[in-house]
Amino acid sequence: VFSSHQGYIFFFFDTSKHLEDPPVYGYKEGDLTIRLIDESFSKFLYGLLEEETAIWKKVRTVPE
Repeated sequence: VFSSHQGYIFFFFDTSKHLEDPPVYGYKEGDLTIRLIDESFSKFLYGLLEEETAIWKKVRTVPE
């Protein structure tokens, strides 16, 4: 587990495969299964960066 949010959402890797850029899996409380979030950690991080950038662009363009 490399990330969690208030104990009900978790993101993690399968470290048994010893991959350099492993897929990211997630679990949310109430889900019946673990799901693939992204095919690699680098793509996962890039996606987060894109989301944050889009949010900041919206915040900066809000009129006062």
